[in-house]
Amino acid sequence: LQIKDSYLVKFNQLNSLNSTLLARSNELKRKQLDLLKSNESDRQTYNNLNNKVSELKEKESYLNSQKQQQLNEINKLNKEIDSIKSKLNDLNQNHKKNSSLDLTLLNYYQSFLGLKINSTDNDIISFIFFNLIENDLDQNFAVVLDLSNDINNSYKIVQTSPALPENELADILLVLNKSRNIVLFLKNIRNLFID
Repeated sequence: LQIKDSYLVKFNQLNSLNSTLLARSNELKRKQLDLLKSNESDRQTYNNLNNKVSELKEKESYLNSQKQQQLNEINKLNKEIDSIKSKLNDLNQNHKKNSSLDLTLLNYYQSFLGLKINSTDNDIISFIFFNLIENDLDQNFAVVLDLSNDINNSYKIVQTSPALPENELADILLVLNKSRNIVLFLKNIRNLFID
């Protein structure tokens, strides 16, 4: 009887242990399922992150390509700017050289030909003759010419001092507007002042 009781106690203990182990096994299976689900979710997150990294690398490559194109364009524009600056510098030097030549030419006209040229406004130029009369070399004779082209693309005589006959001025002006030859115009005006 004692053996039987001992056997029953052992049997109950083993049954209890079996129930505990089954419960523990079920709990571990649930945890395993949860871990599998978590692993699947983590794998999806990992794949999504890998895809994002690939997209970002492609974008980085595209942006680097765009950056290189823009740097090439900037270099090209800088070369063009340098070329334009060089040309502008050359033009400025030529202008300075020509300005000094123009002053020399104006001094020649004034000294040897008895002609001063003054610009009184943007398109208004006065030509002043002197040394025309032997007994009064300082007497001035002037013609003021408007070089701005009007609708008919023609020049105008604003005034002469002393006044010259209108009909003769009209003839000379007509020749100027047809030929655009200022030298011939000045020669004809000078001859009118002398006469």
